[in-house]
Amino acid sequence: KGAWEFYARYSDLNLNDGAIDGGQMQVATLGLNWWLTPFFTVNVGYKYIWNEQYGEKAESSGLLTRLILVLE
Repeated sequence: KGAWEFYARYSDLNLNDGAIDGGQMQVATLGLNWWLTPFFTVNVGYKYIWNEQYGEKAESSGLLTRLILVLE
């Protein structure tokens, strides 16, 4: 029952602007939506993040879950 939707996204961000040196960041996201009805959605997503600033490298990840109910 319902519909399934798979999504993927990649972002490459330059966080430097004028006097602000925020470095570089890349984010890869994979996720899955389940549309039980046109008004109710369950979402699960995973993000993996790479960041580099002043020659230092860092990595992070996170899991995202959402329940969406559209009220009219």
